[in-house]
Amino acid sequence: MTTSEARAINLGQAVRDGLRLKTTDVVALLHDVCQQLEIDGAKKLPTSIDEVSINDAGSVVMPSGRPSPTLRTAVATLLDALLATSSDEADAIPPALRSLPARLRAAGNAAKASDIKDLLTILRWHLANEPRVVLRELAIRAQLAGLREPEVAVEEFADEEPQVVVAPAAPARRRSWSFAYAAACAALLASAYGAYRFTLNDTAAPIAHEVAGVEQPATVTPARAPRDQAAPKTPATTVSESPRVVVREPQPAIEEPHPLALSVNGGAFSPSFAEGRRTLLFHAGHNTTGQLFSASLDENRRASAVTPLLEDRGRMYHVRLSPDGKWLAFDSDRDGERAVYIADRTGARVERVSGNGYAAVPSWSPDNKTIAFVRGEPERPRVWNLWQRDLASGVVTRLTNFKSGQVWGASWFGDSARYAYSHDDRLVIADRSGREQASFASPIRGRLLRTPAVSPDGSRIVFQVFRDGAWVVDVATGQMRRVLDDPTAEEFAWDPDGRHVAYHSRRDGQWRIWLMPI
Repeated sequence: MTTSEARAINLGQAVRDGLRLKTTDVVALLHDVCQQLEIDGAKKLPTSIDEVSINDAGSVVMPSGRPSPTLRTAVATLLDALLATSSDEADAIPPALRSLPARLRAAGNAAKASDIKDLLTILRWHLANEPRVVLRELAIRAQLAGLREPEVAVEEFADEEPQVVVAPAAPARRRSWSFAYAAACAALLASAYGAYRFTLNDTAAPIAHEVAGVEQPATVTPARAPRDQAAPKTPATTVSESPRVVVREPQPAIEEPHPLALSVNGGAFSPSFAEGRRTLLFHAGHNTTGQLFSASLDENRRASAVTPLLEDRGRMYHVRLSPDGKWLAFDSDRDGERAVYIADRTGARVERVSGNGYAAVPSWSPDNKTIAFVRGEPERPRVWNLWQRDLASGVVTRLTNFKSGQVWGASWFGDSARYAYSHDDRLVIADRSGREQASFASPIRGRLLRTPAVSPDGSRIVFQVFRDGAWVVDVATGQMRRVLDDPTAEEFAWDPDGRHVAYHSRRDGQWRIWLMPI
């Protein structure tokens, strides 16, 4: 038996001792199990809570035995068992996670090479923090549950005063409580400090977009401020960090957001407008089936005439039409690795424009001269920075140089001289050389910002605050207001008149593209 196994705490026993699992605990546990299986497929998958143990390093100790030949069913069984113990009332189990076991069983047991990777992608979407940090904290809580003082239970009888019933305790456990509690608290503080150092000096594992195939950061953020806490209302300036001016409640709108009826399989994502507001481009399908489509919009902004755009050997995402209407930019794994490509509208000419390495999420400058995109670092592909390619010369240049986290953007201003992007909990405006001109902190302190989109007149930027819906910042004043309380809304696109925003969301249980007045 190894040292880590000797120190492992059985979660089944810990739950019986009073440990309450949070939803994030469940996801982090299953994520660690799948990550170990990705590294060593010969390991046996636990299928019950009593087969799950966790060591003080924040890692699941896998049971001994032969690996399960039915991976999807085994994962579904384990997730069902873990969810049954979850009682996180403050963070209800998301419907997509609750339905995952049924979806796994419905998919059958014909194993695919991408099964583990796809599961990790789905699970990262539900994690706000680095999984190892969550599991280290869970290990401390499990240890404390095993050492807890006997609880005082109150039994109520009809027409009688409540009677206090004290459950007996094991003497040895009671004698060690004070010392063990102090030691566990000290260990928790040490673990938190170690986790803090880890996030400063290493790359955080990503949260991944469950369906669009885009990995996202799982940066460990500072303690969250109360939801009604806001910075003083002072104007934003063009210094490195603009003050936070927040209006919490959405402003009244004439019409409500509504989903577009798009006849595609696997959900619809990442909208963009083309050729005015009458054409919408998007991609459809989960991580395994990305395809590109266009749809026509009528005067009432209702969708019709959904048409495939390109037929290609790879999965394709994030389609954008060039300002001159001649080229499509998109990211694809057609050559085995995700990269950014451009193609003419017939698909006859396809060119990789992002160079070597992982790249995604292209955006055209309005003057049709440049494509910006995110690209992974060679040694750390899950750290993203912003790059651009000059279409005339073919020269690819770096715009940001972050050592951790992931950049989202760029969304261009109409003058083609500036763009907006997000990195961790900041929204940044920069010029074409990459020099920052303004920076806005998250309206919820430490919360991740993602998928910014600049309005056609350049006066506003809409963006996602992770798990808190859509917000808009006034570029001139720095005032922020939440315009949508849907925590799943992201990847925004303004229509050309600047009065509506398209985005994708699973607010009704399935991924759709919605239109919202703004």
